[in-house]
Amino acid sequence: MKIVKAAVLKDFNQDFEIEELEQAEPEANEVRVKLVSCGICHTENAYRTKLWGTPLKMPIVLGHEGAGVVEAVGPGVTKFKVGDKVCMTTPYCGECDACKNGMTWYCERMVELQIGGFNYYGKTPLTLNGKPVHMMFNQSALQESTVLNINNCVKLPDDFNLKIAGPLGCGLRTGAGAVYNCLKPRVCEWVAIFGTGAVGHAAMWMAKAMGAKTIVVDINRKRLDEALTKGADYAVCTEGMTDFHEIAEEIRKVADGKGVHHVVEGTGAPICHKAAMLSLRFGGHCAQVSNINAMEFERYTKDCNDGRQITFVRMGNVDGEIIIPLMADMYKRGMFPYDELLTFYKFEDVNQALKDHHEGKVFKPVILFD
Repeated sequence: MKIVKAAVLKDFNQDFEIEELEQAEPEANEVRVKLVSCGICHTENAYRTKLWGTPLKMPIVLGHEGAGVVEAVGPGVTKFKVGDKVCMTTPYCGECDACKNGMTWYCERMVELQIGGFNYYGKTPLTLNGKPVHMMFNQSALQESTVLNINNCVKLPDDFNLKIAGPLGCGLRTGAGAVYNCLKPRVCEWVAIFGTGAVGHAAMWMAKAMGAKTIVVDINRKRLDEALTKGADYAVCTEGMTDFHEIAEEIRKVADGKGVHHVVEGTGAPICHKAAMLSLRFGGHCAQVSNINAMEFERYTKDCNDGRQITFVRMGNVDGEIIIPLMADMYKRGMFPYDELLTFYKFEDVNQALKDHHEGKVFKPVILFD
């Protein structure tokens, strides 16, 4: 048993409280990781405020973009050893049909393991005064150390900076993976990216690396300007636009008047989703990476179908063992400068980090534990 400090959410719409929890030792197929960093994304706030209606069990420790050093391994674990640097990512069972076919992002147990509150064994390693504290993503990375399944971990190079590694596990994986393994653009094809947060930047950098031409789309002019300085080819500002036809037409004008070949839609706003589909040329492909509150088309066969297709993407529709090392290598080559998006916070300032991100003051907050 180990005592660890953790950011505990005790009920919806409350701030996190730093508590000392009892943590069990790792079991078979588990490791204990000492956290160095943990990224914060929209999911934390959506869960905290019940924005998506997610039925979380309380109390709970959130955090699903952790990175750290393996400090203990459970019985029989050979995949990792003490001292390994790891990035934590989404859980998968490894046993269902999807996992056996190499599509771990479609794991049949994913929802259960992400938001069910328990680990692979149907329990939690965390307690507060003897009472269970639940898990998120079988990871709960907003704590000093965490016990998690080896499927949740991806080994990083020994020289990789763990202070910036956490966001590779979710938001950046989602954006980059959607382009790399779902859209697969060819050289000189057009890719439009709706939303210029961390997910959008990751999609843009991957598209550029694959030789595509990129158009970033956002309502925020400042963020568009920043995206242009970070590699985007063109920008379309939707400020003041209330008609999705108008947005689509502006994108089409940039893309040779014909429309784009691919879209990454990362806002979840119905107007953006409809504009994204209409901005595609026939045969085009949209990767929908964010939750949509409502999907409505005035004429489905005109505004969406007609040879256009959409894929609802989970975790980039790519295996973490593939995309995380790839992004890390691209970063070292100067092709994926995501560290420029990060703002660092001390662990005790986790509530401020969440607030700043929700208000759009920072691209990607990262909690540091040292």
